[in-house]
Amino acid sequence: MGMTAGRRLLAFGALAALVASGCTAPEPPTPSPVADAGWSERGPVSLAVGSGEGERFTRVVADWNEAHPNEPVTVVELPTRDGQRAPDLAGRAQAGSGEYTVELLEPAATAEFAANGWLATLPAAAFPTDGLAPAAVASATHEGELAAYPVLLDAGVLYYRTDLLDRLDAPPPTTWTELRAACSRLMARGPSRWCYAGQLGPHPDLTSNIAEAIWSGGGSLVTADGTPSVNTPAAAAGLSWLAADVSSGATPEAALTWSGDGARRAFASGSLVFLRDWWSAGASIEAGASAVVGTGSAPLPGRDGEGVAVLGGRNLGISAQARNKGTAGEFVRYLASPPVQRELVLEGAGGPVLTELATDAALLKEVPRLKTLNAVLATARPLPVTTKYRQFTKDVQETCLPALRGERAPADALADLEERMARTFG
Repeated sequence: MGMTAGRRLLAFGALAALVASGCTAPEPPTPSPVADAGWSERGPVSLAVGSGEGERFTRVVADWNEAHPNEPVTVVELPTRDGQRAPDLAGRAQAGSGEYTVELLEPAATAEFAANGWLATLPAAAFPTDGLAPAAVASATHEGELAAYPVLLDAGVLYYRTDLLDRLDAPPPTTWTELRAACSRLMARGPSRWCYAGQLGPHPDLTSNIAEAIWSGGGSLVTADGTPSVNTPAAAAGLSWLAADVSSGATPEAALTWSGDGARRAFASGSLVFLRDWWSAGASIEAGASAVVGTGSAPLPGRDGEGVAVLGGRNLGISAQARNKGTAGEFVRYLASPPVQRELVLEGAGGPVLTELATDAALLKEVPRLKTLNAVLATARPLPVTTKYRQFTKDVQETCLPALRGERAPADALADLEERMARTFG
């Protein structure tokens, strides 16, 4: 998308180099010989991204390298294990490694990295936030200072089989009741398939799926002042909705082992009618849905109306241990510039963090799914801020997965989770 055939050929060659570079950890970039090791130091840098994300940055990195032959960027894809981006980056930071100069971070992980001193605080004068989505800026801010620079927005959405809903002459469901009713009608008409699934395995994205179910059921995770408040009937209603669908077979039991890739494969094979996934997954879902006649996207359903999505995206952190921060800072600003933002959206990396692009007519025409993201972002919420993000996701997995498997009552699971959150958030 957004490339001529010649540009794609160049990008393919660049991608081959990127994949090769991701096989082994790179040597720390060699700094330029200057006395000041701060923001004036320039030279080669690296960009650490998650598995499969390197391709989306291929073209824009190739353009940078062509214009900066003495300050090239090497893209490093982190290991393919599910949910290992933050732990891998944290391990390197704890070891004092500066090999990953610029790090692509989930917003929910940014506070933990900043609190541990793993990120360089970005000078406000050099990293302006005018024109950036306020929620994205908030996700990159720690204790009043900019710990990272927001570059992409994302949120959970509902993907659906347009061909199947067309058979029912039905719009996308806005409530859990409507979703189940549509599936019941479809199950009665055709071959066996499952109704709904998301990222429900023992991976960090389970936290987002659980949060969305709780919020969409009228519950909360924390109060306005950050106090855990997940042990409520409304929160239990949301977790119970997910658990009931597993128990009834509407959601396959195998989904309790799925990460994003596993859920997307099931949807692409035609085994699912509805899929919860990130908006940024839309390009790969549309491209890979060979067994599906058509796909569409809509806001998540809720108990009484449209549900509430987790606000996601990507922030660009600069490692506190890294060299060549001058080049790193300029590269970060380059990725957040309007033309590069547009290219990243066209490549499916995520939604624009620049508010002017969110409603850009030409971009909306090229990426119609952007209308869904704009609608979802109006009510999306960030995960609760904690400096122990990895522990929080572990707590969610250990308490809520047994409830989804039917091994404990959802209310008991959430009571346990609230006790753990009191320690993690305290």
